[in-house]
Amino acid sequence: MVLLAQLFDERYYLHQNPDITAAIRAGFLNSGYQHFVSFGLAEGRSPSALYNEAFYLTNNPDVERAVANSSLASDLEHFLLFGHEEARDPSNLFSQEDYLTNHPNVAAAVDAGFLQSAFEHYIEFGVNENRLPGLSLYNEAYYLQKNPDVANAVAANAFVDGFEHFARFGQSEGRTPSKLYNEANYLAMNPDVNSAVVAGAFTSGFQHYEMFGRFEERRL
Repeated sequence: MVLLAQLFDERYYLHQNPDITAAIRAGFLNSGYQHFVSFGLAEGRSPSALYNEAFYLTNNPDVERAVANSSLASDLEHFLLFGHEEARDPSNLFSQEDYLTNHPNVAAAVDAGFLQSAFEHYIEFGVNENRLPGLSLYNEAYYLQKNPDVANAVAANAFVDGFEHFARFGQSEGRTPSKLYNEANYLAMNPDVNSAVVAGAFTSGFQHYEMFGRFEERRL
């Protein structure tokens, strides 16, 4: 089960809603979460970058109809109670299908009933494991083939999979995640990203690409 408190991102909410930040500073509210539960949900405000009301309703007209006839209190209620288990995507930043494709071990856990959905895994574990929420250029088979030391470590249960190694160490070591991506080329073509990596804002150019670059249509 995915809880609202797990999905809600206080920092994101306050950044997107400066009026709420001002109200907290003035002592009218204790937190952004308090506002969202009391008012923000009904006002259609997004609880985090991972959930977008317009996206969800547009892609799920049955939910839109259910909300319109009051069968559901809100679209977010549907997603938390049913939608994520039905493999519905909460926004264009998270694809359930792509997440399972990226992480076969998670797909196996969902198929076995240990997890309700890809999104549940991401919220409870994946975000802290630096797993990528959407379609990734990372290729597990390629990474293990090109890095036999990592393959041996995975076989010895030192890492859950190659991606865990890549997220924790490989990307900062300059290891290539797939034949489709070259770190040096990406940084050379995007000097602003290179500066951000040098400044420590991103672990690697690859991290930037997966989080922002692909949506900005940056050249690889």
